[in-house]
Amino acid sequence: MYKKKINGKQKLEHYTNTETGEWREPEFSLISRKPGIGKKWFDKYYKDIYQTGKDGLHMNGKFMKSPKYYDLQYAEKTKDTPEIMEILKQNRIEKFEEIAHLFTPESLVAAEHTHKARMSLYKRKLK
Repeated sequence: MYKKKINGKQKLEHYTNTETGEWREPEFSLISRKPGIGKKWFDKYYKDIYQTGKDGLHMNGKFMKSPKYYDLQYAEKTKDTPEIMEILKQNRIEKFEEIAHLFTPESLVAAEHTHKARMSLYKRKLK
């Protein structure tokens, strides 16, 4: 059965027993913790993610950084040699520093203007 957690002004009324005045603990859920969604896939393909030199995976034809869960699992698999994960993190920092100029305020404003100009080509005419 699904129960929605109540927040805000209704919280006090909802979680207090009107007959006894006792506080009732809010609902919570622990989903997919042991072993976790993706654990079997990770165990089968982790070498493809981390040992190809790309440090990521392709999803729907687009290259993406590996999820944090996979990083944690990889760190667990390589706990005997923690320097592997440190090298991986350092490589990520270096890759970001190469493209950091794309995230300056001036560059973001220019990218926004370019995007708006590109989108203005697609305006529909209303009848």
